[in-house]
Amino acid sequence: MLFSRIRRISFRRSSLVQLFTIIAIMVSVQSSFAAWQLSSSKSIPCNSDTTLTLQYLDAKQPADIAGSGTLWLVGHGTAEIHLPETVPYDSAMAAIPLFIRGEGAGEIQVYDDIRKSTGILEFHATNPGGAETPQWIPRISIEGDDEQFVVSANLKATATLTLSNGTGPMPPTAHIKLADHRGRVVSSRFYSTFDLAAELADVQFPVAGQYQVTLKLLNDAITSLPSSGMVGPEKIPFGKTAADFDERQLLPDGVTTQTVVGVRVALEHIPTSATVVAEDRVQVVALARPSRQIQKNQWPFVIVGADLISMSLADQKEKGLRLVRWQRRLGSSFAPVTLEWETIQKSPGHLRWSSLNSVLPIYRKAIVRPLVTLIGKSAWSQELPTETSATLSSWTEFTRQLSKNHRELIWGLQCWDYPEDTWPDSKLYGQLVNATLDGFQMPDKIKAPTPPVIVGGTRQFDPAYLEPLLTSNTLDRISGISFHLFPRDKTSSPEKNGFDKILISASEFIKTKKSKSLDLWITGTGWPNGPAGVTEKVQANYLVRTHVMAIAHGAYKLYWNSLMDKPDLPWASDGTAPMGLLDSRLFPKPSGVAYNLMTYMMSGVEALETTKQGNVIIYKFNIPLQNNKWRGILYVAWTESPGTQDIRLEMTHGGGVYALDYLGAEIQTRKVIEDSANSIKGTYSFPVGFEPVFIWDAGGPTQTK
Repeated sequence: MLFSRIRRISFRRSSLVQLFTIIAIMVSVQSSFAAWQLSSSKSIPCNSDTTLTLQYLDAKQPADIAGSGTLWLVGHGTAEIHLPETVPYDSAMAAIPLFIRGEGAGEIQVYDDIRKSTGILEFHATNPGGAETPQWIPRISIEGDDEQFVVSANLKATATLTLSNGTGPMPPTAHIKLADHRGRVVSSRFYSTFDLAAELADVQFPVAGQYQVTLKLLNDAITSLPSSGMVGPEKIPFGKTAADFDERQLLPDGVTTQTVVGVRVALEHIPTSATVVAEDRVQVVALARPSRQIQKNQWPFVIVGADLISMSLADQKEKGLRLVRWQRRLGSSFAPVTLEWETIQKSPGHLRWSSLNSVLPIYRKAIVRPLVTLIGKSAWSQELPTETSATLSSWTEFTRQLSKNHRELIWGLQCWDYPEDTWPDSKLYGQLVNATLDGFQMPDKIKAPTPPVIVGGTRQFDPAYLEPLLTSNTLDRISGISFHLFPRDKTSSPEKNGFDKILISASEFIKTKKSKSLDLWITGTGWPNGPAGVTEKVQANYLVRTHVMAIAHGAYKLYWNSLMDKPDLPWASDGTAPMGLLDSRLFPKPSGVAYNLMTYMMSGVEALETTKQGNVIIYKFNIPLQNNKWRGILYVAWTESPGTQDIRLEMTHGGGVYALDYLGAEIQTRKVIEDSANSIKGTYSFPVGFEPVFIWDAGGPTQTK
């Protein structure tokens, strides 16, 4: 397996005697007589590929060892281990491929999805050279803007090398290879280890996505190894293809070139005669820089989960700001803020806005715009707002003061969340809606525009509940309706959960309200990863599909839940499987990578049409002129069931034609038909599979709906 999630494992420092002690392995399961046990050595060489083989033994029920299933794997701590998220087992046997960075004791936590049992595998990582002749242990670091191993796409990042535990002269040369998540090499180059150690070397990731960086140390002089002579990647001008791009010089043996997303790169390969003495491997995420053009409040991307308002003031300024900046860095322009009435107003006539005043500047600093949801009871009577006329009047005054003091800082207002749980009769909820509108939209001397007010927030699209709310008194004053779109079957795709049909129904429902143009807000969606849901890469796949489908059907805002995972195990997180874009260490998961690339590709797009070619569904969008990418036409396509199929699309000559999958791996295109009647156009072939593919015709004239 080329690419796997990095799981961190803590290594305890020990004496030399303890360091090489083989630790007995035990697995805690429901029966002390049943266990997944290591059938391979429990002593593992670090910084090299190895495999742990496991066998399930049950002394009480030998027949139980038959069958097949999946083991879910997680490591913990401060050092790093590369291992897959899951491995299959069959006939009570399983194999776990590993790459461990550094020496020491470690553990892997295991969950058996068939037996519903957990366990802990303990092992020791040792120097490959042994105690007598220890090898150098390299550690490569890639420094981005403000995070290790998170960099900006298409900008230079600093590569740094540290060496430890070895004897003898330091190897003079290092080779660094960058590969996308599909294994395609996008950069391959030799460096002086002295330059790497002195932070004088850089690498560049061509496009947003998920990458694996492999470093190998060589005992060969760098002057004896292949050199391209190229300073860095060279852009291929519009109007030329890779075939038209002449080589400037004859390439030496061991050097090849290829085109990566419109850029010509040279690959320097390690000769078979070279002496490789050590290796390191890290996962790096390259992120696209989001556009700042969000003035019209029309971009749909919202991430739930920072929750600044519940933090202490000290946490808001440090942890809170970091979380909100992560939201923006991933591509979200907006963030929900839940405001509870009782926390603002403790008694009649006395409102304290300190909690809201402390968080709004943080969102502004991070260029993230708050969307407020109002909920809560009366603090002095513990009544819901609609229980008495006096309480309802107090609620109206509360919303009026909110509008008076903060309207210019709020970019949207939702009246309650899951109202059907509190008011099964939507007419009672309608009283709250109108009281909110009476207060929030009360005329005054403030010249700031009134933010959009939306109603609903129901658990699912429920037209029977929403219809009574849309009276003439309400319809003319609200901007949209909202509902949540979480999968009922958390292990299946958006299509199998009927998302396309739900979105069509919601869009048609809005069109029936001819007296008012209503916006469609989806105020919650997400897929859990873990035994109760899907793998992390499938989560990323379904994230992209859900957003593309929603935008194609006119969604104005779409809230992804949530920003980050808790530090719990995926199978033991208080009943809620992890749904975050970041893990608990704030490192982007595949879903975070996919979200960033998707928001970059789809910011500002306008839906044109949806078509099918065989088993492939194709969504077509117009890309207007923006400050961070060319205008043109964007297609997003995937197969409805596993498998690959070629599709054909008309593209524009003289511009760029780019195809990337949902995690940034380039898809190779092929021109198949030249349009003799139109020298500008030609037909291209693209292989499409179950994972979404973005196909960008950057040379096409802007189309309108």
